[in-house]
Amino acid sequence: MLAGLLSLYGVYLLAAMSPGPAVAYVMRTAVASRALGRRAALGVATATTLWVAVAALGLAAAMQASPRSLDLLRLAGGLYFLWLCWTLGRGAASVRAAADAPDLRPRTAWKAYLQGLAVNAANPGTALFFTGLLGLYEVHRMPAPAQAAVYLGIPALSALWYGALALVFSAPRLARAYLSASRVLDAALALLFLALGLKLIAALRP
Repeated sequence: MLAGLLSLYGVYLLAAMSPGPAVAYVMRTAVASRALGRRAALGVATATTLWVAVAALGLAAAMQASPRSLDLLRLAGGLYFLWLCWTLGRGAASVRAAADAPDLRPRTAWKAYLQGLAVNAANPGTALFFTGLLGLYEVHRMPAPAQAAVYLGIPALSALWYGALALVFSAPRLARAYLSASRVLDAALALLFLALGLKLIAALRP
C-alpha cells in the first residue's frame, strides 16, 4: 500500500513539474515578490484541493450508479492521459511557451491568492487528470486511512511544490535554469502518460 501511495504521489508531482499556466503564474509573481509568490502558490494549491474533491465525488457517484459508469470515468481519464501524452510530446519537439499564463501581476496578497486559484481552477481538464489518476490506482478500493492519505496528501504536496517554486523563482537565474529543462521534462512525461493511459484503458471490463 505504501508503495502505491508513493507511486501516486510521484505521478502527481511529475505532472505538476511540467511548466504550464500555474507554474508560469507562480514564477512571474515570485519574481516580483517572494511573499506574493507564496500567496499565489497557496491559491494554486487550493484549486488542486477542489479538483481532487470533484474527482473523488465523481468516482463515488459512479460506484453507486453502476460499474459501467465507473468504467466510463476511467475511459475518460485514460483518454485524457493519452491527450496529455500527445500535447507534451509536441511541446518537447518544439519551443515550449511555458510563459503563456495570464499576465495578471497582482499587487496585494489577496489578489495573488485569488488569481493563483483562478489560474489553476480554470482548467477543467485537471478534473479528468485526477479522475484518471484516482481510477488508475483504484483509490476507491483502498482502506479509509489510505484514501485520507491520498485526498489530503495531494493538496499538501501541491502546496509544498508550488511554495518551493515561489522560493526558487524569486531568484531569476534559478527560474531560467528550471525552464530550460522543460523540453526534457515534457518528453519524459509524454512517455509516462502514454503508459498510464494505455494501462487504464486496458483494465476496462470487456
